[in-house]
Amino acid sequence: MSKIIGVTGAFGSGKSTASVFLEVAGFKKIILSQFLEEEAIKRGLEVTRKILQDIGNEWREKYGSEILAQKALEKVSKDASGKTVIDGIRNVSEIEFLRNSGNFKLIAIVSDKKVRFERLIKLKRREFLTWELFENLDSRDAGLNEKETGLQVDKCITLADYSIENNDSEEDFKNKLEELLKNMENKNFVVAIDGPVGSGKGTLSIELAKELNALYLYTGGMYRALALACLRASVDLNDKQRVLDVLGKIVIDVKTESSGPKIILDSQDITDEIFRPEVGNAVPIVAAMVEVREKMVARQKELIEDKRAVVEGRDIATIVAPDAELKIYLTADVDVRAKRRFLQFEEKGMHKTYEEVLEDTKRRDEMDTKREASPLTIVEDAYVIDTTNDSIEDTVHKVKDKLREKGLL
Repeated sequence: MSKIIGVTGAFGSGKSTASVFLEVAGFKKIILSQFLEEEAIKRGLEVTRKILQDIGNEWREKYGSEILAQKALEKVSKDASGKTVIDGIRNVSEIEFLRNSGNFKLIAIVSDKKVRFERLIKLKRREFLTWELFENLDSRDAGLNEKETGLQVDKCITLADYSIENNDSEEDFKNKLEELLKNMENKNFVVAIDGPVGSGKGTLSIELAKELNALYLYTGGMYRALALACLRASVDLNDKQRVLDVLGKIVIDVKTESSGPKIILDSQDITDEIFRPEVGNAVPIVAAMVEVREKMVARQKELIEDKRAVVEGRDIATIVAPDAELKIYLTADVDVRAKRRFLQFEEKGMHKTYEEVLEDTKRRDEMDTKREASPLTIVEDAYVIDTTNDSIEDTVHKVKDKLREKGLL
């Protein structure tokens, strides 16, 4: 297990509850805002959230964005015998500084805004809180109109190694924390899932990640995010240099939530947008570019490093995770795959005829298997599963049996 665990999240999300839980589990607790509280008291100031935000920004501007993480690490080094949880990470540089220590993992706590406000009202902490004050403090905390040395909670959340939703009861939240802690203690392994469009990769990956308490990395969503960014910028999709310029300017992240993957483009959730037909048509073009795939693969490797992960796409076992402990290739009859996609489009309110979807599926197969960069192939040690007549439960059962056979479960 990592020696240092960081906790990030918007205020009222449950960071303190998570930190106390880890403290009870044997972690020494360091709260970054305590450094700021001590400074506020030293200056004779009232300890309010705005005052703490102001002092934090002042310190980061004066001493460097990693100053609070640096102070925390100094305290950790004085007690090198145990495990530590650092509560209240709010700047990307703090994450980078702690990751350079070589023993750090970040947990993001995510809660709906109204849930957080109601939670804070009940706690009655610090200043009297109105909805207007809450929104102002929350926007600043998230990073709105902030400098690089300022508050960046939204960006910190996208960089987390693990993410937990906290919208229900405290008992439910603690159960999630307990599961996560067990997951972090368990052996890490990667399940690589490849296959053509409509074979069931996404559905299997979501269910499998839930059952295994694993990160789910939807690599196709990252390419869809790039395609959407190019369309927004009105870039000629066949102009490789322009596409690479767009890729160099954007930040794409993937978050795992109970409902499935969330695709984040420059801190904005674009999960619904990337499934629009025009984005789907653009994806094969940008995804076929060698330089694009090289940059994407490098990011994907970073995201799954030292984690239990389920990764799906079309070049996972060959390029992204060639050393994966289990490699799966899903397939199904083309008409069955087209029907699945047709129903998915209907559910999303995108109206196409079955014949159009069938032709598009065949076209995607042709492009995926014959492209120059990382074509879709079946690796020699892949476990091939034909899902034509399988329910999702059948497929999950087969994969878990294979994991047990390999001694991973």
